[in-house]
Amino acid sequence: MLYCISCFIFGFFLPALVAYDNCIQQSRFENIIIFGDSNSDTGNVFKLSNYTWPLSPPYYDGRFCNDRNWVDQLQVSGIKNYAYGSATTDNDQVQGYTKFNILLVPGVNQQIDKYFNEYNSNIISSQKTLHIIWAGGNNVIFNPALPIPDIVNNLTNLVTKLYLNGQISEEISVKRGAPQGSVFGAIAYIVAHHDLQQVFQNPENNHLYVDDLGSVYIPSLYEEYKDQLTEIQKRINKDLIKLHDYAVEWHQPVNSKKTEYVVFDRVVKSPKLKIYYNGNQLEQKKNFKYLGYRLDSKLSFNCVVVDHLQKCRQTYTILKYIHNRFPSFFKLKQRFFNTYVWPHLHAMSSIYCLLSKTQRDKINGFYRRCLRIIYHLFQCSTNDLHGVFQLPTLEEKYRKTLTKRLSNIERYEQELIQCYLMHKNIINTTRHHYREKAIIQAMPIGRPSTRMLNFYNKSTTYFDKLINFCYTHHTPEEP
Repeated sequence: MLYCISCFIFGFFLPALVAYDNCIQQSRFENIIIFGDSNSDTGNVFKLSNYTWPLSPPYYDGRFCNDRNWVDQLQVSGIKNYAYGSATTDNDQVQGYTKFNILLVPGVNQQIDKYFNEYNSNIISSQKTLHIIWAGGNNVIFNPALPIPDIVNNLTNLVTKLYLNGQISEEISVKRGAPQGSVFGAIAYIVAHHDLQQVFQNPENNHLYVDDLGSVYIPSLYEEYKDQLTEIQKRINKDLIKLHDYAVEWHQPVNSKKTEYVVFDRVVKSPKLKIYYNGNQLEQKKNFKYLGYRLDSKLSFNCVVVDHLQKCRQTYTILKYIHNRFPSFFKLKQRFFNTYVWPHLHAMSSIYCLLSKTQRDKINGFYRRCLRIIYHLFQCSTNDLHGVFQLPTLEEKYRKTLTKRLSNIERYEQELIQCYLMHKNIINTTRHHYREKAIIQAMPIGRPSTRMLNFYNKSTTYFDKLINFCYTHHTPEEP
């Protein structure tokens, strides 16, 4: 990452050099500002101790060495040295002492504060000023248990502080809560609980959208049905215990009354699980709504279609009222449709290719009713509606939207395409080995595995159906 400030960082554990913007230039620097410990101190501790430490001799003129140090050898006139012997990176993290641990010295963070107090940050030239930080070793000397990553993060924060010239935002005091619907509330929640998913056994199977948490649990396919129920129930309860501990630690209560679970299955009778959170048994639902989509226990989108059509019918009543009052005011009816009806129809575009013919007919039928009332074409057939009057069909509008979305996926989401291709490769490999007897000479005699047959016979993915829908055109039929 390139900053606008020139800076060197020396670490105690590895003398690494990090060069930032304009540091590697042929032109000389006019000013050098130094922060650090005894490696760079040219007499600050000597003055602080009233010229009693370090002892001279054997030390040289207030340096922590027997001769001039590296700062004395720099051939730059404008050198300002804030380094103190025995200094740590930050006294708020580890306090530094010198002169047999009786004299407190400022850490690098405090040295930078002093630097900003003495110089106006607006007149500091980042292109002609080189800032050098050499510190970190004393953190371990004064606190051997301090983790190394903490020291590294501290040094990184010091560089950022120099980059920003000490300009930080004002503190915001929030005693409790945040206004409903405010941007701050959502951002504060995400920042405070960015690590929430890590408490679960499989963090990748958890989705956190602001304060809505969705978790997916998949049992092992290699176990019997009853063993699957036992295993998944045990795993869920174990994760919920971790979630409760996290909620207690960070004072973020979870409303168990609004915490539900759905078991997705293909058996006749859905299994009953005993899931508990903080001693309260969670309610099992047949369907649930998450991020605008309602899914039932059979993974059907029927609930989604019913919900959106119900909202569409409510707005259709208002559309009829507008038509009765202003039958020839086509633009008003179009605007009302685009504002209040079309968003619900558009929400079903991404799942349209997964719906049954009956569900598609319901959606198309409602769309044509809206067209007839908008353009006052009640006696017009479907073929004339789209053929003679050239009004776009619902599927044409969906194709236009989804084709643009697929183009964006191809351009910006290569990972999704790679995942799809990998899945197809697995299917092709399975078909190659299990359906062609020439590949495996000793094929087992008898009925093949039903699960395996279903895998490679009914393996059409959502992506397959989406592509087929977008690039296969159908002629509209008369209802």
